[in-house]
Amino acid sequence: MEEKTTEQQEKEVIEQEKAEQNGQPSGNQPREISMRTLVLLLAALGVIVVLLVSNFGKGNREEACVIVQQSPFGQSQQQIWIDLEDDLQAKGIAEFGLTYPDGPDGYETKVYRVYTKQINSLYYIDEDNGKQGMMIVKGKFCGKDVFESGFYNDGVEYSFINKVQVGDLTVTMKGNESGVQVASWVDGEFSYAIGVWNAPVTEEEMLDLISQTE
Repeated sequence: MEEKTTEQQEKEVIEQEKAEQNGQPSGNQPREISMRTLVLLLAALGVIVVLLVSNFGKGNREEACVIVQQSPFGQSQQQIWIDLEDDLQAKGIAEFGLTYPDGPDGYETKVYRVYTKQINSLYYIDEDNGKQGMMIVKGKFCGKDVFESGFYNDGVEYSFINKVQVGDLTVTMKGNESGVQVASWVDGEFSYAIGVWNAPVTEEEMLDLISQTE
């Protein structure tokens, strides 16, 4: 290969400078633009990812009701559902008690179901067919109704939804032509619900159940 003379090299440099001044790409310019574009694209992608992650975490913090606080090292106790045999065990795991009424006739079996430090609930079961006669829930949902907390969704279409004032409490009652099937209310830091989907009751009977629940 013939080596370029000093004169030829100087000529090429002058031509390259003229091309750059006229806005024309020089011999090495396309490669430089390509690398610069790639770096900018990667930087933009990184910013987008950071914003998405930041907004996702922010949304979770705003919506979630965090009961088990994190330790200084960023770790927290794992919350789990646990079925227990009596209310003393349930109170120990939930770290708050539940006062409840007697269950419907024929539903003698009780299942105490707790979600660590957040929910203390009780299910009355017919042991002959396994049907649920009544459910009572007491939980900490940051002032939200039980069925707006994200933990429970009955998925039932009701014929009526009524707001009933019971002292200082506003109770939401839902049901059909057979009677009241569910009632829910918020009292202080706790939210409550009583469900009797398989054994509807009158409004008076539901009010009596509510008076025995704490």
